[in-house]
This record gives sequence, C-alpha cells and structure tokens, in this order.
Amino acid sequence: MRRMDEYRKQLLLGKFNEKMKRADVIDEAKEDLLRRRREARMESTLQRQTIFDTFEKLKITKKWDNALDQFERGNFGTSSAPTSPHPPSTARSGSAGPRSARTGRY
Repeated sequence: MRRMDEYRKQLLLGKFNEKMKRADVIDEAKEDLLRRRREARMESTLQRQTIFDTFEKLKITKKWDNALDQFERGNFGTSSAPTSPHPPSTARSGSAGPRSARTGRY
C-alpha cells in the first residue's frame, strides 16, 4: 500500500512540476510581449511627436523642401521609420507643397 501511495505522490508531483514550468514559460512570454508592446508604443509616440513638430515648424517656416527631405530620409527619431512616406514616383514635383482641396490653404 505504501508503494502505491508513494507512486501516486510522485506522479502528482511530476504533473505539478510540469504545470509550474509551463506556467513560468507562459509568464515569461507574456512579460516579453508586454515589453515589446511598451517599446513599440514609445517608438510610435516619438515618431508621432517628431512628425507633429516637423509640421508645426513647417507651418512657421513654409520650407516644404526641407520637410520633404526630412521625410524622405526617414528622420523620425528611430531607426525603424519608413524611408519615405511617398512612393518614388510622387517625389517633389517642384510645387510649393500640397494644398488642401477644400480650403486651398497649406
């Protein structure tokens, strides 16, 4: 009878340890996912702020060439930013810049 109880105890402990290891792996994966999301959120916030700052500066200076160059180079404060917001065929056409179709203003 003791052997049977000891065997059952060992089986239960083995199952318990496996489930604990699995739970640890899941917890680590969750923490990694949360960390990557946090980093992505910070990066997108920095990009958004840089773009906003660029457009604010553009409103004041009206230097479209400088702004377009910055966007083409992908200077958004991070390395994973796209190199250009426009396809190569829509590069600067020599105009003063895009106008709003509705208001005609920049």
